[in-house]
Amino acid sequence: MRFKDYYLLEYSYSCAMLQTSKELSDKIKKFVDDNIDKNDLYTDEADHGLPNYIHTTIKYGLTDPSPDKVKELLDGIGSFNIQLGEISKFDNDPKYDIIKIEVTSKELVKANKKLSDNMDHKDSFPTYIPHITLAYVQKGKGDHLLGNKTFINTIDSTNNVLFTNKDKKETFFKT
Repeated sequence: MRFKDYYLLEYSYSCAMLQTSKELSDKIKKFVDDNIDKNDLYTDEADHGLPNYIHTTIKYGLTDPSPDKVKELLDGIGSFNIQLGEISKFDNDPKYDIIKIEVTSKELVKANKKLSDNMDHKDSFPTYIPHITLAYVQKGKGDHLLGNKTFINTIDSTNNVLFTNKDKKETFFKT
């Protein structure tokens, strides 16, 4: 499977995402290509399958379609330092599991709070849990990866932010 060949993307709101470094993105894409069968992906809904960018969401659910306020609020933060953990999943949807890498980052938590406190948004999940989504898979199809420590203690530092609005307009900027 080629990572880039099996993704779909659709948004209902705007989203601010921290892109991982190219080196880490390449490593994660190879891991997904090697360990998740394309037939196991959940692609019945338009915003599922594989993400088109390897990232950690800073804030989803923003109602403003313009990146200007996000740029203003994140300006001067500099690099975000993230530490990766083991592979786990979100399994709260009855149709699919989200296979993810756990992420720890004080900067991400602060940025999420800053955007949440200063911008109109709609939250589906009230608790912010930093992570990198590897794939949306059919129920149970990613369980062989749970607890995998391939990325544990991997450190990445980046200041590359991607803002995407519901119309899929992408704006890249540095903090």
